[in-house]
Amino acid sequence: MTMGGIRAAVAGLAGQWVVVCGASKGIGRALVLALAASGANVVAVARSAPALADVAAEARRVAPGPPPLASIVTVVADLADEDAVARLMAVELPPIVGPAGVRMLILNHVAGWWQHWLAGPDGSHVARLAAAQGAGVDGVRVTPTLRALFAVNFDSYVAIATHAMGLLLAAGDAGSRAQLVVVSSVAGKIGLPKVPPYAAAKHALHGFFESLRHELDMTGAPLGITMAMLGNIDTAANRTNTAGEVAHLPYASPHDAAAAIIAAAASGTESVTFPWAQIQPVIWLDMLIPRLARTIIQRATYGPGSFVPSPTSIALPSPDVMLGADRPKPDHPQTVLT
Repeated sequence: MTMGGIRAAVAGLAGQWVVVCGASKGIGRALVLALAASGANVVAVARSAPALADVAAEARRVAPGPPPLASIVTVVADLADEDAVARLMAVELPPIVGPAGVRMLILNHVAGWWQHWLAGPDGSHVARLAAAQGAGVDGVRVTPTLRALFAVNFDSYVAIATHAMGLLLAAGDAGSRAQLVVVSSVAGKIGLPKVPPYAAAKHALHGFFESLRHELDMTGAPLGITMAMLGNIDTAANRTNTAGEVAHLPYASPHDAAAAIIAAAASGTESVTFPWAQIQPVIWLDMLIPRLARTIIQRATYGPGSFVPSPTSIALPSPDVMLGADRPKPDHPQTVLT
């Protein structure tokens, strides 16, 4: 599609309903603002009511007007809770979006991970792998860690998309092809150090939604899927979670990332990588010369201040190290119309 066609596709979102999950900060916030600026009606979903209120206020300022032509709705919900998701899609959203349904659903929420799977940050206090065979060490079990991270990064994506099918297909029936957007990562295509469980969840997203795309194609459903693979984006969460260890790599703007995602989704593109020059060549190289790709990735990851594991610092991970494990859980969804 030409640049003119892409601009026209984005302009076509004006007056359409778009739902953004994980909308309170970082890329999600940038998505809400960019969509509001295009005149789209936005439902912003996240766990923090104050942060959502800030996003909504800024979205009203950037929306076409005055008065703002875009409607901004905020919903406080724990997206890892399927009961909350079911209520959101069956009870909360239908009276808001009406019979036209949801033109675009963007799944962007995430629980991060930045630690070697078999090593702690300090090798002096962890047990050795040789002692960790079988049942685990000191009562530590790895499956709770995996379950907690997959609950946010994979299970909830599948649950949200499934419960939202009626609203998405309604948009297609209304004459405009709907689009489901899955915000993934370069870690969803290739392995990276210090993110094994995170990468596993992202790989699972590609497996599920690329398979689901086949089913939609074969049934002729008016719904497309866009997979967005992101690289090193300059968000507070990324800088904090990685403890500055990738600060030597170029950061891309979250606003530019949001623009790339929206342009790809609005034009029906099946996949987008951003920033392209940073990650797409590595994905290709990993397919052709994997050993060379691993060398480049490892050298890029272990920048100044990085912890490089030694054979004597290997141990099972603790469930407590999962970033975001202390996620607050709202008692029930809360909807605010603005």
